[in-house]
Amino acid sequence: MKKILLFILSIIAAIGLFAQNADTIFKHPRGIINISTQQKMRERVQREPYKSLLSEFEKKTLENVGNDKRIITRATAYGILQNMLDLAFLHTMTAQQTYADQAFGYIDQCTSDSGFWQNPMSFGLSRARFLRNCAIVYDLCFNAWNTAQRQKISQRLIDCAFSINSTFGFDANYAQESNWMGVRYGAIFLATIVADDYSSIGGRRSPVNALNWDSRERLRDHIRVNISPNGWSAESLGYHFFAWSFITPAIAAFQNNLPGNNATKIENYAPHALNSFLALTSSIVNITGANGKGVKADLSDDNLGISPDLFLQVIPIYPASQLPVIKWMVDYLKDENLVNSIFYYAAYYPEDVQSENPASCGLLNYIEPAQGAVVFRNRFQDENDIVATFTTTSKRVRAHQSGDNLTFRILGLDNIWVIGAGRTGQFAGQTNLFPFDTISKKGNYISGSLGKLLDYKFLPDGSGFAKGTGSCMGVEDHIRYFWADYNKKSGAEAVFVIKDQSKNGKTWRMNTPEFNKVESTADGFIITAPNGATLKATIINGDASKTISTTTLRYGGDTRDNVAGIGFKGKYYANTTAIDCKCIGNIMVVVTLQPAGKQHPAVVYRNKKLSVGSVEIIKE
Repeated sequence: MKKILLFILSIIAAIGLFAQNADTIFKHPRGIINISTQQKMRERVQREPYKSLLSEFEKKTLENVGNDKRIITRATAYGILQNMLDLAFLHTMTAQQTYADQAFGYIDQCTSDSGFWQNPMSFGLSRARFLRNCAIVYDLCFNAWNTAQRQKISQRLIDCAFSINSTFGFDANYAQESNWMGVRYGAIFLATIVADDYSSIGGRRSPVNALNWDSRERLRDHIRVNISPNGWSAESLGYHFFAWSFITPAIAAFQNNLPGNNATKIENYAPHALNSFLALTSSIVNITGANGKGVKADLSDDNLGISPDLFLQVIPIYPASQLPVIKWMVDYLKDENLVNSIFYYAAYYPEDVQSENPASCGLLNYIEPAQGAVVFRNRFQDENDIVATFTTTSKRVRAHQSGDNLTFRILGLDNIWVIGAGRTGQFAGQTNLFPFDTISKKGNYISGSLGKLLDYKFLPDGSGFAKGTGSCMGVEDHIRYFWADYNKKSGAEAVFVIKDQSKNGKTWRMNTPEFNKVESTADGFIITAPNGATLKATIINGDASKTISTTTLRYGGDTRDNVAGIGFKGKYYANTTAIDCKCIGNIMVVVTLQPAGKQHPAVVYRNKKLSVGSVEIIKE
């Protein structure tokens, strides 16, 4: 009996020694922040403005947690995951044990859930979000949990990472270019960096290391084909924001675990992504969307809103040379929602970096040759900045596509003016030229069709010109010219000219959000924004009727999943107004933008010369 007791005691002692060794071996945090960053954060939140932001964040989080029913369904899962993450953030910034304890209650439930976590055929994007958030929470709360808690959650992270690596759920998009693969391998890569394989203590080889290497390489492969060489997301800027909310924490953890290693630098690990936030910068105006500041002149699936947080999150992983512009964008986009961003603000905001207006870095214009996408911008200042994008879509990927050949978008004067169809294969919501007298609401664009950027020119003030060809609407020999002119001598804040040539074009269509008011004029139409600013369209060439008609369309067509609507001024809007002009092959439309109360200048086309006010725009 005495021998048995001694044997049991020796096992208990060994377990205790094992736990002690594990606690010594496994160092945290090592994911999105490291130990020195955690200390900096705790010092920062003792002073303003961080102190007040933390106080508001704490109040908001506790209120959300208090209202949380903790019943995991597809409708409630994201809120539960956010509450869990916010508790871990609070623990990191305050060092209070109670927040880590509450976070453990959440993570224990989330990693036991049979609907998502333990179901290999659940919706992959949601399952990856579970893995990403739980990996971050584990890393941030590790030092406040006991060994049994650590072992339990760590093993669940490892099991889920292996499972997601094997299958990404029912109906997943396995195209290497798809944002699904960025989400998948970003979550796995992060989890395999922060999880602790307790079975490896004593020198045994860990299979987690192999999965870590594999996910790192698969993520690298995805980024290489998903992002074009100059930084433009091949799926659209909206999907760049989504996928990089998973990729960014993974790369941050990669860098934190190999400090100073050149292999982790973004220019070496993912060189195509080096310019991606510069591309985003050119396209964003700090108009208030549905959930805070930031609307972008997007294409493809036409995701208009952005995540301002991501400009904070990329600070530690991008080169120091880009920080002045990134910091400027953080300041440009921050508002009352900075309360929600306090963790990243306290962790990453570069107080000692002098911000630099992106205009001084040549970002009034942007070109992505691989996609045939160009951006024209007048300035970086406030919500009245004006941005236009034009694309020929000269490359397609096996992921999100759209009927966006030769289309354009216009933002500015604190309003969204010209948009596309949203998340749908139906072409009615597109801003384009069509070969039909009547455009069917149910008709679909020609999937996979390509265009070509034939020519472009940029001027120092952001003005410029682009010319492209190609149609996914069935228009034959379609060539579109697009001019952007920000020379205020014209008498307008901005002038845009759209000139189309084709064999069989019959209807020229522009789509605008339903909150804008559309009225006919003698020579075209005028759109009035909620703030009173106006867009005037003048139809000037002889092959086009000057009579316009309008149709109300649902943004997103018949698609119901993930179609929230058009986010603007704290609300979502369900519809667009399609504005149609009839033509016979060719048409030219001159668009001028003006703030409330200001008249539009005269538009004159004579002897193949186009003048707006006193400025000659085109001389043919």
